[in-house]
Amino acid sequence: MNSRDGRHWKRFIVLAAVTMLIAASCAADDSASDAAGAASAAADAAMAEARGAAADAADAMAEAEATAAAAPSAQAGAGTVGHRPNSSPIATTAPTPTQRYIAISAGGDHSCALTTSGTITCWGSNFFGQTDAPAGAYIAISDGASHSCALTTSGTITCWGIDLYGQTDAPAGAYIAISTGGTHSCALTTSGTITCWGWNDRGQTDAPAGIYTAISAAGYAHSCALTTSGTITCWGENTYGQADAPAGTYTAMSAGTSHSCALTTSGTITCWGNNTWGQADAPAGTYTAIGDGNAHSCALTTSGTITCWGENTYGQADAPAGTYTAISDGAFHSCALTTSGTITCWGNNDYGQADAPAGA
Repeated sequence: MNSRDGRHWKRFIVLAAVTMLIAASCAADDSASDAAGAASAAADAAMAEARGAAADAADAMAEAEATAAAAPSAQAGAGTVGHRPNSSPIATTAPTPTQRYIAISAGGDHSCALTTSGTITCWGSNFFGQTDAPAGAYIAISDGASHSCALTTSGTITCWGIDLYGQTDAPAGAYIAISTGGTHSCALTTSGTITCWGWNDRGQTDAPAGIYTAISAAGYAHSCALTTSGTITCWGENTYGQADAPAGTYTAMSAGTSHSCALTTSGTITCWGNNTWGQADAPAGTYTAIGDGNAHSCALTTSGTITCWGENTYGQADAPAGTYTAISDGAFHSCALTTSGTITCWGNNDYGQADAPAGA
């Protein structure tokens, strides 16, 4: 990120200030006596008006106290605390939070979520405007390294954040799914074909032909998609075999920085690619959702609890207790939606990316 040199005007400001002070001093000497007389008269008038206002206020207070004394005491039970002389105020119970979320996405150093009304809330690093969520109503959200994209209710795409490689230059048209990666983005059209844009140094935007039901471009420079028959197709960088999709049929998949994971039709997990931190050592059990980060992964069990594995330098694999409905892994942090629609995040929090907003 390039630095921005500021323009300094200190000498001009000091000279202007000195000039103004000298002029003000001269004017003050000439008009001091006249101003004093006028001020005295104005003060007398203001004092008389204040005495009249005080008398009116006293009458109003007496009337209010008489009304309060006659009011039924049952009003306090309806959430209103009556006046109690010589006692401390009684605290009322805070209202139950009404703001809830329906979707969550964790990016490089930022996170975003969709509220139940379809608006977007983002938090974390904003060096490139990646948390400057646009206005409007949306149905899907995806965070990349330093950019984000969302699907409007009409199916068009809106992107924001860094645009160094055109990763926020959303194409025209109508889409049903969106996914963002390190410096590229991909989406599914209404007909099931794939469109990708952004940096293409490793072929990550060379979308394959065919019809697909799901897309994941969350890898740094690779992407994967689920065909209508349940098989997986991956493309882009393949240094660690992260684009070597395994055979079989699957219901969901997720691309990480240099590894990928997928859910089989029986609910078990299969991972492939870089395994330096054990991020491809899929745990046993059955799961309903999967998410891949930089070098860690998390999944939702059939009972709604979270299991994470791989790198844990920042606690990104320390899954919280509780039950959840959705999971998303960022570079070094993760976020999940609770069953009540609130958000829980954990892991690296250098830029506040794990400071999930309250559900209110």
